[in-house]
Amino acid sequence: MSWRKGILTILNGETESEELDLTDRNAKREKNITFICPTLAEVVKVYVAGAIGGTYRPLNDGFGNNVTLLSEQAQVQSGISAGAMKLVASVGVGADRVFTISGVAVTPAAR
Repeated sequence: MSWRKGILTILNGETESEELDLTDRNAKREKNITFICPTLAEVVKVYVAGAIGGTYRPLNDGFGNNVTLLSEQAQVQSGISAGAMKLVASVGVGADRVFTISGVAVTPAAR
């Protein structure tokens, strides 16, 4: 099992964060990811891609809903199998929005 932690920031006036590399030495294993969210006035959604620089798509919760992050909440998303992630706001944010991201790979490492 591997553990990672990172920060994603949507800068004041922008709509997207930087990209976060979700791969580890064992490639793209399934992950459980916790998002620690700041105060939000905007709608912020999670987008994933196969790799950094890839084509991003909204992360779906498995029930047809795009994953939306909630203001001042800690949210867990399970079973994410992607190589990269970023956050996208509905409009330019009114101040820097800093999210703490932590995750653990839950599928066995490739041998």
